[in-house]
Amino acid sequence: MRHRPVSALTFDLSTFAYRYDHLRSAEPAGAAPVPLTFKNGLDARSYGAELTLMYQPLPRLSFKGSYRFLDLDFSKDPGSRDTSNGSSEGNDAKHVAILGAHVNLPRNFELDAFLRHASALPKPALPGYTTMDARVGWRTSKGFEISLWGRNLLDRQFPEFLTTNSLNEQVHRRGALKLTWRP
Repeated sequence: MRHRPVSALTFDLSTFAYRYDHLRSAEPAGAAPVPLTFKNGLDARSYGAELTLMYQPLPRLSFKGSYRFLDLDFSKDPGSRDTSNGSSEGNDAKHVAILGAHVNLPRNFELDAFLRHASALPKPALPGYTTMDARVGWRTSKGFEISLWGRNLLDRQFPEFLTTNSLNEQVHRRGALKLTWRP
């Protein structure tokens, strides 16, 4: 559903509900709990909604905010002895929120900033995080732009997800200089 109550404000609301059958499960290969083998003994249901607001109070200034809610519920097929309970398939943040701002500045400069938050992950447990990205751009001519980007600016590094192996990595703060030419 999209609604524009006034010319400067628009909002979108989307809702969803899905049912998934025969998802990957970790099943004992024999009578003992280990070794495990993969089968398709899980089912899941997901429900959620996403709300997006766009506000442009001035021609040179705009804001965009979004919020997403996701609820996942896993169940076993009859006869399944799954040991994972959907831990890897359902490791998603229940809440994600993003707030962005864009400003057109004098002399063809632009400024963008994005603040985002993701809530804790359930399995394996990982705390939520909040971070910010920013960009300063300069359009020197009709087809050429120079921009400086910064990502994950609020912390030097943070974990975004965990796995059960040694492939876990931290998301690091980073920056980039970008040159764009469009003929």
